[in-house]
Amino acid sequence: MPAPATAPPRLFAAALGLLAGSAAGAAEAIGFAAAQRQYIRSLAESLVVFGTPLWIGGAVGLLGGALVGRWLARAPRSTHLVVLLPFAAAIAALLRWRRTDLAGGAWAYLLGAALLFLVLLAAAPRVLHRRPRAPRRLVFAALLALGAWPLASLAALALAREEPPPIATPRTAGTPAALAADAPERIVLVTWDTVRADVLPLFGGSGLATPHLDRLAAEGLLCERATAVAPITGPAHLSLLTGVEPPRHGLRSNGDPAPAPAAPHLAERLQQAGFATAGFVSNLALMRRSGFDRGFDLFDDRPAAPPLDRLVSLARLGSIFLQRLLPAELAAAAHQTPGEETLARALAWLATAPPRAFLWTHFYDAHAPYSPQEPYASRTRARAAEGLCAVDPRAQADLVAQRGEIEQLDELLGRLRAALERADPGLQRTLLIVVADHGECFGEGGLRGHHQSLLHATQHIPLLVRPHGAHPQAAALAGTRVSEPTSQLDVLPTVLAALSLPAEPEAHGVDLLALAAGGEAPARGFYLEAFQRALGERRQQGWSESGWKYLRDLAGHEQLLRLDAHGREEVVDDPERLALLRARLDAWIADHPAASAAATGTERGALDRADAEALKALGYAEK
Repeated sequence: MPAPATAPPRLFAAALGLLAGSAAGAAEAIGFAAAQRQYIRSLAESLVVFGTPLWIGGAVGLLGGALVGRWLARAPRSTHLVVLLPFAAAIAALLRWRRTDLAGGAWAYLLGAALLFLVLLAAAPRVLHRRPRAPRRLVFAALLALGAWPLASLAALALAREEPPPIATPRTAGTPAALAADAPERIVLVTWDTVRADVLPLFGGSGLATPHLDRLAAEGLLCERATAVAPITGPAHLSLLTGVEPPRHGLRSNGDPAPAPAAPHLAERLQQAGFATAGFVSNLALMRRSGFDRGFDLFDDRPAAPPLDRLVSLARLGSIFLQRLLPAELAAAAHQTPGEETLARALAWLATAPPRAFLWTHFYDAHAPYSPQEPYASRTRARAAEGLCAVDPRAQADLVAQRGEIEQLDELLGRLRAALERADPGLQRTLLIVVADHGECFGEGGLRGHHQSLLHATQHIPLLVRPHGAHPQAAALAGTRVSEPTSQLDVLPTVLAALSLPAEPEAHGVDLLALAAGGEAPARGFYLEAFQRALGERRQQGWSESGWKYLRDLAGHEQLLRLDAHGREEVVDDPERLALLRARLDAWIADHPAASAAATGTERGALDRADAEALKALGYAEK
């Protein structure tokens, strides 16, 4: 009696490896599905994110099976369990590379994958041995699928057109507030990401031209000593939109989920007053998951990366192994939008917006990596010898390149203003505010970047207010330079006062227009914090007052700094002054339990792997 036919050893082992690798890939895809749901905007993106682990697992298993095929086929069937060793090694690598990923029940997914693998080991040999053609067909089908998957995914991303979010009916509470005859009808807030004040010509910088920003300053007021409350995008923006510090509004780190509403939001207040509200943002840190869509009839946070960039970024997001093989910068494009696209979206809405409208546009172009477009790159390179020099000579090229990106931001500002002028000649009814969220270090304190810093380089920001032409003191305020200390917290009170709306008792800011018109400047200090999660015990809290700054990290290290006559910050040994500012910080923390809890190390839930990887791609990770 002839022996039963068997599959060729190499094919049999390759098929077995394919099944085993696919099981491991399925475990990863299932295990992290929930963590990535906020990034999945279409069926095409689901194909990439969840298909990547299966594709990699199948490819590695197929190759590995083929390599050990002869040995597995000749050895006793009981020794097939040896294949569990590389599977166990993969789990160990997963633990070592991404320990935080195993929080919240991922052990159950890994255990399920191991059980599935054992079932395949038990069943596959019988099925594949009894059907000699099965391995050949399985391997052939797998090769076709492995080759077609990237092309099919790229085509799906190219064909999938993401529609803009629907415009909701304005959600007004009761009867819209009646506005005074001289009140603005349009409020426009422009935020620039990662622009420090001393780079700009308005603050003594050179090597670049910002004619549109300069024009706004000549027509309104410029705050010479404006302070950012945090050196990272999310917390700083939520502070300027609510008028309260990060411990009070609850968003301490980029990527955190939306805090429970603890402070009124500017968009909500304007919505209640009968304004149509729209926000157009350019970066992951301002996503709706963190609560930035509060109060907006239309909130557009869509990325605008081309299909190939999105394919690479989403594939990297979906696979722990690609995250180790591919640099994080490849993922950045899928989580940000060029200023050109953000402006186009904003102008499209503005063209059909009602007369009473609030528009927020956020531009991310000046953030690293620095790659200015032409002609801005050439113009600033030609003036590279001018202006501020980087403290770290290795960062000088970045500083010059960022000037080019700021010139591009200024051009976008000019185009936005032109559109506003077409609807409102002379901006008689339009209040326009331009402010940065934070600055950037180019070697100050030994740092490059911003999320680790509470130094002057990151906390001194541009803040300009151009009052509407119908404001009773518009002419008198033109060209005013406010020398008193100001803050991002002043944005919300300024807008509410311009509309004669009731002030928010929780907000700590002041009306900048009244201050510039000769109002009494309050004696105040400013709470600061750098609380990006990746910093660990190096997270800092600080107190800034009258040119002095006290900083303390969670490990207890203290530092006292002072601004010199040239605007440079220096470390000072003054125990008495240090004790005074330490007491001011301690008193503020004592009045705000959330800040006290954070200072002792209490944290919200751990970041998703997807959030952590996306933020790492944007530079908000441990260096």
